[in-house]
Amino acid sequence: MADRGRSAGGEAQVRVNPSFPKEARQAIGAALRYLAARDRTRHEVRCYLRKRGFSDQAALEAIERLGGWGYLDDQRVALNWARTKMQVALWGRARVTAGLERRGVERQTIAELFHLLEQELSDQDLALRAAKKYIRTHPRAGSALSRRLAAYLSRRGFAPETIRRLLVEELGPDLGGEGLDREGLSRKKPQGDSC
Repeated sequence: MADRGRSAGGEAQVRVNPSFPKEARQAIGAALRYLAARDRTRHEVRCYLRKRGFSDQAALEAIERLGGWGYLDDQRVALNWARTKMQVALWGRARVTAGLERRGVERQTIAELFHLLEQELSDQDLALRAAKKYIRTHPRAGSALSRRLAAYLSRRGFAPETIRRLLVEELGPDLGGEGLDREGLSRKKPQGDSC
């Protein structure tokens, strides 16, 4: 069992039962310092501890303890990271998935995560926001705008079907032409008589 307290310098300390192996206690301390900067996945902590020279057994014991104390929660880390990347960086599902896999998040957890995020964040809305940003920051793209925009959205991790739907239905077939309002990404109303 752990006893949590504060040292004189204000740094959090965790005192682990002395019967716990010394290397595992040291691994817990190293992992806590690593976690002080930001949340990390179990995989990231395990890799960090291995790089620091701890045995696999000590790393696994430390991870098990930290998980039991609530310091490690892959689902929480993945949800926060994915939400930030999608809302702020305007990443699509494929790029977020690749990033989570690099961080060691299991595919099942990723699938559950996207099921939770579906209600909050639609790929179509994110792609539209990313397209608006691209058009705003690339005013001289000219006739190649739709091709360049499609490549940009693809690099951001949006599915080809989402990109096609955005370019055809939302932005119109003449993306670089007269009928498109570049600021609002909506068709301009025709001037003159309308019936």
